[in-house]
Amino acid sequence: MMNKLQESTESLKSQQTVLESPTERFERGDSLTEKTDGEAIVESAVESVEAQEGPSFDPRALRQTFGQFATGVTVVTYEFEGEYYGATVNSFTSVSIDPPLLLVSFMRTAKAAERLMTRPFTINVLAGDQKTTALQFAGKPQAGHEIPWNFSHGSPRIKDSLAHFSCEPWREYDGGDHVLVLGKVVDFGYAQDKVSLVFYRGQWHRVADTPPPLWLEWVNQHG
Repeated sequence: MMNKLQESTESLKSQQTVLESPTERFERGDSLTEKTDGEAIVESAVESVEAQEGPSFDPRALRQTFGQFATGVTVVTYEFEGEYYGATVNSFTSVSIDPPLLLVSFMRTAKAAERLMTRPFTINVLAGDQKTTALQFAGKPQAGHEIPWNFSHGSPRIKDSLAHFSCEPWREYDGGDHVLVLGKVVDFGYAQDKVSLVFYRGQWHRVADTPPPLWLEWVNQHG
């Protein structure tokens, strides 16, 4: 009788082993030397999830690496409750010619991120001599600096900028810790006698008005 009971118990254990899922074995942390098709699928799914999570980056190092890409500087301006507001932004790009679209990116905590989809706004591309204006709208008030304004197409525009794009809100998209705002261009213009303000490696620069002498010398020699 005891032998039959032992045989029955061993049989039950054997069935439990057969019925045990690959997932349960992964949860136990078993080391698998030979994988069934089911186990391989589970392992592939686990690796896929780990790949989606991605490696952990040092935010400062990532920001410095992004900073190796030189950009122009813009101030996004709009009217809110009778007052003019602006935010300095270098995350700006053209998107489409037909329809005429552009994109700007804001931190989710920025007031502009929640206001632009309900009102017209203007992208002011700053000229090389407008660093003070850039700082003013970057949260660093400049004593005695007054902004000269124009108003057109429902939004304020900074005078004497290199270029401007007056926009209507078009779409808004999730950008992680940022909000991506697309605007439809309704008016634009630029000044031919100005050069651009540039932001590169955390510093402000100005595009050269004329090519460097050495470059001109090389062009003259080599055609």
